[in-house]
Amino acid sequence: MIPKDDRYRWFPCDSSRLLGALSGMTPEEGYTYVVTLLRIYDVEGPCPDTPEQLARRTGLPVKKVRRALEHLTTAHAAEKQPKLRKTEAGFINDFAATILETRVKKKTRASIHGKTGAAARWGKDKENQRPPDRVGMPTLPLGDAELELEGEDRVRVRKIKSRPLAGTEGAPKKTKTAKPRGEPLPEDWKPDEDLVRYGLETVGLTREQVLAGAVEMKDWALANAHREIAYKAGERGWRAAFQRWLRQNKNDLQRTGSGARGPGTGRKSMAQIATERTPDDDRY
Repeated sequence: MIPKDDRYRWFPCDSSRLLGALSGMTPEEGYTYVVTLLRIYDVEGPCPDTPEQLARRTGLPVKKVRRALEHLTTAHAAEKQPKLRKTEAGFINDFAATILETRVKKKTRASIHGKTGAAARWGKDKENQRPPDRVGMPTLPLGDAELELEGEDRVRVRKIKSRPLAGTEGAPKKTKTAKPRGEPLPEDWKPDEDLVRYGLETVGLTREQVLAGAVEMKDWALANAHREIAYKAGERGWRAAFQRWLRQNKNDLQRTGSGARGPGTGRKSMAQIATERTPDDDRY
């Protein structure tokens, strides 16, 4: 049996010969005959299927498949030879065997021609190749590379170590300074009286609502202390962050009386509040 990767996926179909062979067959015989032919071309050799396997492929009862194979492997009065022959390897058709033999010859001939052509293209003798003469060949600087002339019409790019610019030898290297980051909110933080008065007089909240907002902001800041957004809030000062927190959440604090978050409240996140700034920040 031919390996699957080496099989052809086509075969010539002599329609007149096939129609002539099907004439006079019963539907069961014709269907079994066509399926057996396809299996011969598929495996590129005798069909190895048993009557039971052909019955599963055709959907016919096993008895009808056996009867059809008996008829197909028997030469009748008007035929010189039967449609199928039973061999040790399976069922074979003489015309299909001729097609397969011709196809194998073409495949072998094409393989030989391909190997011969590849040898002719790539099998150059190394002695006929002129080694490049690099002695005395100039090089041209090009940034961090050099163009090395290997002949009249050949150029090779060669990487070189970066050289400092003229007059900059020994100059100290510039180092990046880390951008200052804000301080995290202390765990014992609580708003002082100035911030409470800001919430009462400027924002218009009650003392309980101001304290509830402080608890919520403190919980958020401590839970997100490892994130960049918490440091951004600290860069501008936690006093200003708390003032923004009260202004942005005023309606929710007045409606709920606490700082508890809930779905559908429409409140801005601390990530938005921490990056905003208004003229009212740090009034107190």
